[in-house]
Amino acid sequence: MATQRQLFVTITRAGLTLTAALALTRVFPGASWVFPVAIAAINRAGIGPVHADLSGVGLRNAGLRAMGAVIEHLSVPARHVIFGHTHRAGPLEGDEPGPWTTPAGVRLHNAGSWVYESMYNESGPQSPYWPGDAVVLDDGAAPRHVRLLQGLSVAALTAPVARLPA
Repeated sequence: MATQRQLFVTITRAGLTLTAALALTRVFPGASWVFPVAIAAINRAGIGPVHADLSGVGLRNAGLRAMGAVIEHLSVPARHVIFGHTHRAGPLEGDEPGPWTTPAGVRLHNAGSWVYESMYNESGPQSPYWPGDAVVLDDGAAPRHVRLLQGLSVAALTAPVARLPA
């Protein structure tokens, strides 16, 4: 846990006034302000841009912006780029195409996840985080998503798996 002094230094580096910093450190037990202040401090330090939006849409858009930056910095000469890791498959039917297209016009495709995580899948198989998506590549066509495990239940996805003998 951060000391009052460490919090004070973080807050003042984030650009708050001395009076505001002192007031916030006195109400430390509430701590609801710590996350926004940490985000401000990270951005002020030049590490960002980092955004405080931790909603599904916010996280998706942050991942797409990051992938767009990677493509730009590496000068990837492609019209379509397939990636993973962020667990959010897409673009899926109903997704706006804008966030899935870089400023240079490259179309992004995320293959999603193959691991069931209950905290991301409250809406069931319709969730963009439902495991089992793949991106199909057909000659002469744009990549397309298929949802291979959409028909499986939570019980099927979370059932113990027998281990093979060593």
